[in-house]
Amino acid sequence: MMLPIPETFVQTQIELNGAVGHAWVERLPAIVDACARRWDLTLEPSSAPLSYNYVVPARRADGTAVIVKACAPAGEFAAQAAALRIYDGHGSVRLLELDRDDEVMLLERCEPGTPLLAVEDEEKATSIAAATMRQLWRPIPLDLLPDHPFPSVADWARGLERLRARFDGGTGPFPTALVAQAERLFTELIASMDEPVVLTATSTMAMCWPPSANRGWLSTRRAWSVSRPMRRACCCAIRCRGCSMRHIPVAC
Repeated sequence: MMLPIPETFVQTQIELNGAVGHAWVERLPAIVDACARRWDLTLEPSSAPLSYNYVVPARRADGTAVIVKACAPAGEFAAQAAALRIYDGHGSVRLLELDRDDEVMLLERCEPGTPLLAVEDEEKATSIAAATMRQLWRPIPLDLLPDHPFPSVADWARGLERLRARFDGGTGPFPTALVAQAERLFTELIASMDEPVVLTATSTMAMCWPPSANRGWLSTRRAWSVSRPMRRACCCAIRCRGCSMRHIPVAC
């Protein structure tokens, strides 16, 4: 099967990763083909839009539906793979195979794959998200300490400092009141943190019913971080018209 690579995806990689991104896109057909042969996969056509990483549906020799995910060269692969190993299918899709050299993962495919965005009842959607994300609070395994691959919530909070510096103390395109609220919450809540845990910060949820067991809603998103449980949950979300994913409250 000829691997389709939309021009918009190519341009995104060049804009974000420059020459490295362009070279990676050029290698993608060979990378995916090698993994398909190694893992005995039959690639399937897909009409799903690509954003950052390259994903393509496939089936294993026994007919199991899977996803091949080739990670963009941005340094997030190690954290993604480590988080999925820690979760081991609890609240998240399972990691089935791994190619560390070319940074490719073979993932469980969510079926029927109903996105959380399809749930129109906001209260119900928030409840589903909170219950699923609660499963993703996991202690960091001892074999990953102290040099784990995860960014911390405190690291992300420093992004607000960079935002202020870039715009000479202002907030650029972001509402001033919202940024100020985020700064206050980060300061208050980081001070109340306890032992570190792995969690997901922004998440896309999909309904998954594997043939063997009904596991309900699972996270399929790539953004993992490490934090410490705080004394209360915090939510600071920006919802935008036309967004393809639901930004949901995060108890971090």
